[in-house]
Amino acid sequence: MIGLMWYLMGMMTTGAAWGYVHLSKRYQMNWITHLALAAAFGILWICIGWSWASFAEGEPQSGAMGLVCFGLPGIILLNLTWKRLILPKKITGQTTDRRQSAKTSFSEKPQSETPASAA
Repeated sequence: MIGLMWYLMGMMTTGAAWGYVHLSKRYQMNWITHLALAAAFGILWICIGWSWASFAEGEPQSGAMGLVCFGLPGIILLNLTWKRLILPKKITGQTTDRRQSAKTSFSEKPQSETPASAA
């Protein structure tokens, strides 16, 4: 059971690294943002490991307290980091909504090949 936990935590770590790479391409992040993301990831990683191991060993109260004591601060820190530090610093020229970007690309009229004065 613990082997499965480490396998899934490794997959989540790889997914988090992949997400971090994509975030750094789309948003300008300073050192405070990097530090807050690393802290949130670390807290949530501890939360999952603590809770899973506690439940696997038959200690549900310890697992639940791990979820509350580590999970809640990790989610709050991740949410505050996203709303206060990452979202306001979006690199311009990129849209987040694909429907909006597709709508604007189809609604634009193509440029005519002949200038208006030549006609």
